[in-house]
Amino acid sequence: MKKILLYILNVLPIICGAQIAYPSGSFASAGSSYLISNTTAALSGIDFVQTGTAYSWDYSILQANTQETITWDDPNNSGYKATWCLSNGYVVNCNTQFNAQFNLANQQVEGIQIQGYGLTNVVNHYDKSATGLACKMVGASLTVSGITVPFTFDYTIPDTVYNFPIVYNDAYTNHSEFEIDLSTLGFPVQYESQLDRTNTIEGWGSLTTPYGIFTDVLKMKTVEISNDTIITQTDTIPMQRTVITYKWFDANFGIPVLQVTGDEIAGVWTPASVTYIDNPQCLTPVALFAYSPLLSDYDPVSQQASVSFINTSANYDSVLWDFGDGTTSTEVNPAHTYACPGIKQVTLTVINEFCDPDATDSITIPLTITDSQNAFTTTVTVSSGTLIADRDLAGTTYQWVDCGNGNTEITGETNQSFTPVQDGNYAVILTTNGCQDISDCVAFAVLGTQSFNGETQDLVIYPNPVKDNFEIRTNIPVKKIAIYNALGMLVATENNLSSLPKGVYGVEVYLADHSVVFRQLIKN
Repeated sequence: MKKILLYILNVLPIICGAQIAYPSGSFASAGSSYLISNTTAALSGIDFVQTGTAYSWDYSILQANTQETITWDDPNNSGYKATWCLSNGYVVNCNTQFNAQFNLANQQVEGIQIQGYGLTNVVNHYDKSATGLACKMVGASLTVSGITVPFTFDYTIPDTVYNFPIVYNDAYTNHSEFEIDLSTLGFPVQYESQLDRTNTIEGWGSLTTPYGIFTDVLKMKTVEISNDTIITQTDTIPMQRTVITYKWFDANFGIPVLQVTGDEIAGVWTPASVTYIDNPQCLTPVALFAYSPLLSDYDPVSQQASVSFINTSANYDSVLWDFGDGTTSTEVNPAHTYACPGIKQVTLTVINEFCDPDATDSITIPLTITDSQNAFTTTVTVSSGTLIADRDLAGTTYQWVDCGNGNTEITGETNQSFTPVQDGNYAVILTTNGCQDISDCVAFAVLGTQSFNGETQDLVIYPNPVKDNFEIRTNIPVKKIAIYNALGMLVATENNLSSLPKGVYGVEVYLADHSVVFRQLIKN
């Protein structure tokens, strides 16, 4: 009898432990946020595959490289509600339809790259119920013709991430599908994705991390096999990937308290990254960002160019953007509209306020807003004894100056055209959208002034854009050329740009008739 009782007492904890459950109510809800640490260092020597019943996992040796806050939001505040309703034809009943589909949202840390097209501000929209967590729609932003456009796409088969409750020995596979068609936005690219996600709850016990000890956890193994296809006008590109993730769940936390992810290649799984719930630490902030599109062109119709910035920094609490045009922002991933083309020196500063004193880091990256339609031209045409500024953008102001006398303003000459009454050297200051330029200095003779409407106006530089050498086509002999960068610095006097970086350059062509013609040239 004593042996039987002893056996029951020994087995009882195992039976009770096996009843650990993670219900839907334990998972994150709108407004939840969690600080997690990330590490990618020295993972190959740690066994994350080990598992069993009443198991004790000890990963206290993990060391954080970076930290970030994961936030779950109300989908009504994601910024994609109106876009989704419009794309699905819900106008009068938008609120009802949207709230019936989604009750949780989460922003992806990384954007999506499809054949060079960057999707930013990517937000997953979920439906969390008592039986599962399903991703049903994704909102993203794409920069089109200089303007950032929001769009959404629904899963044709929702991606059920978890079945609730999560219990030991449960195993299931969920299939999902979606398609992104960028051709409706002017990009001839389609992206099709099919995913088979297999979750196996293969262990339970206690877990130790640098954060502390979790006495009742469930360990889940997730195998994701994705089959994706990129379709362009000329190619169909299939891709397959197998990702294995191990997750440990504690019912007191709304996300896995530890998660290890890695690709399986040729049957071999290699851990690549680890995240775990943690306390804030004074880690050195690292500033880093990217932007999309990589080459944004100024639109003379809307008189703007829009750029989306993707903050990939680490270990920060707050940010400060300087967009290089006199404006700033404290948004984490802002979109900014530039009113003028040119090279902008964009600076991102990140601050870790947990440190005492605050720790900061900054990075500056040049961003080029091209002007392929030459809307901001600074050329001047001489016709019938009159100087005419070629720029005619709405809102442009003009001030003619005597460039032979220190750019002294000529009183009253504020029209697009100017008829000098005496010989001299003249230029015009052009101001559009607050951005100021000055034209080339034009030598002018009241008597015998040659019309620029003829031969010199037909001067052509080709090819444009150019890679190395370019040619000048004109009926008037060329005496010399001068090439300037976007900062106005003389960088070359020959028609060879091979040694210069990519960007927009100004080319002054001095002709045998004593006239000077200015053209813009793009170096690829």
